[in-house]
This record gives sequence, structure tokens and C-alpha cells, in this order.
Amino acid sequence: MKRHYLRLVACYTGILLCMVFTARSSIYYVGNNGNDEAAGNSEQTAWATLAKAASTARGGDTLLLRCGDIFRESVSLPDRVSMKSYGESDALPVVSGAEKLGPWS
Repeated sequence: MKRHYLRLVACYTGILLCMVFTARSSIYYVGNNGNDEAAGNSEQTAWATLAKAASTARGGDTLLLRCGDIFRESVSLPDRVSMKSYGESDALPVVSGAEKLGPWS
């Protein structure tokens, strides 16, 4: 009985460890002043476009968009990717598929 119990505990421990190692999620930063060649994993190494973020992010990841920035892109994100904001501005980030028009006269 004791041996059966130890096997069961070992089995569940292995399953839990697999779940922990496969459930890692990443946080990526995106800002208009960023660079798509950067790492994207901090404010200082933020990406410039949502297209770069969409091509890298996987389910469970979080994209942090810089407050006050406008992202004029049309992208499809993988399922279960969340978007939040970062920065000191009171203005929230804006995601718009529209193109900027102008200059006006």
C-alpha cells in the first residue's frame, strides 16, 4: 500500500512539474519610441510595432502598451494574449487600424 501511494505521489508531482514548466508566460513592452530589433522585455527594450509583438507572443503572454501612444496597425493576436498599459501618462494607449491623414491646409 505504501509503495502504491509513493508511486501515485511521484506521478502527480511529475504532472505538476510539467504544467509549471509549460505554463510560463512572457511580458512584452511596445511603445512608439521602441525598436523591433530590441528584446521587447523591458521599457528600455520595447518594440515599436504591434506586428512584432503579434509575431512573437504566444498564448498566456501579456503585451504592455505605452500610455499615450497610438498604434495605427491592423494585427491578429494569438488566443489568450492580453494587453495592458504601462507608463506615467494619464492618456491610455490607443489601438487604431486607421491611417493618419494629413497634413491639412
